[in-house]
Amino acid sequence: MTEPRNRVVVVEDTKQDRRTLLNQLTRYHVCEPEDILGAPETYDAALAMLDAHATAIRLVFLDLNIPRNEQEASSEDFGGRLLDHIHALNARSDVRIRVIVVSGQDTAIGWSAERMLKSFPDTLVGIAEKRSIDRSLVEQLQKLDRDPLRDALCELQSDIVGFYDTVFDPTARIRERLADACSIAIRLLRNEMDHFLDKLGASEPLADDLPSLIKQVRNRFAKQTIKRRDGREFEDRFVSAAAIEHGTWEAFLWRGTMVEHLYTLNAYRNDYVHVKAKPFESNRDKADTWEIPTATLQSVKNGERLGQVIELIVGELLEWYLPWHEQVYLPWTENQRGGAS
Repeated sequence: MTEPRNRVVVVEDTKQDRRTLLNQLTRYHVCEPEDILGAPETYDAALAMLDAHATAIRLVFLDLNIPRNEQEASSEDFGGRLLDHIHALNARSDVRIRVIVVSGQDTAIGWSAERMLKSFPDTLVGIAEKRSIDRSLVEQLQKLDRDPLRDALCELQSDIVGFYDTVFDPTARIRERLADACSIAIRLLRNEMDHFLDKLGASEPLADDLPSLIKQVRNRFAKQTIKRRDGREFEDRFVSAAAIEHGTWEAFLWRGTMVEHLYTLNAYRNDYVHVKAKPFESNRDKADTWEIPTATLQSVKNGERLGQVIELIVGELLEWYLPWHEQVYLPWTENQRGGAS
């Protein structure tokens, strides 16, 4: 069972600075006192804590100038190494650790603030300077929970925010994440279908049918003759600017890879719904002919890396769709409702 992700770690070797920072966490309600996992003073101690509790940690306050251990006083760049290690941990789908650097110096040795932020995207929130800790810490905390896509959905009063939260929750089961990813795809497709047919509710008959919603997009294109390498030919419909038959390309939303994103979400959902039909390990009382590492087997069963793929697909779909929603769909719905009143 995955630990709740609510723990905070403070990595600071100076007693007074450590006390000040811990007091600030209480003052600004960053976490409850019992949520502070620990305050390691060295690289080795912090590394051990991170590796042991990676899935439970949500936030690390990191002093870049820390010694390796109690025996080695030289700080070198151990804070920078720790930041790099946290960034590597975040490649796991069950880990999402954010870091606020708190340092008496601007940056780690050989690093500019700009370079650090570019090198550790989605891991490093920012840099709080000790000499102005009150102001700079508040600035970084304000950035912490910012999610531009989610903010945009909330601003538009979208009904898919709950689905979005599940998709981007690495502690949720992969089947739940896939189901809600498909629910998002369905909502986007239904909105676009209603607009294309110029009628609110036109998509209602396909309310829960993702494959059919995708098919109605493909049906806007003329059949094309495809010739196989063996010389045989067949006809099929494909999204192509040259073959659009109903509507116009300048008004067509699902360009480029967007239709494939929709198909992919549906295919992955079906795979995990019916995973017993094609399990990751032998289910016929026979040993596999090769040895599958236990960690790898557990990872694919849980869909750990697949969860990251789903986040990327849903994120790109929304980034592409939302400008159309705001500029085209919302004005159209207002006109539709105004005309009906």
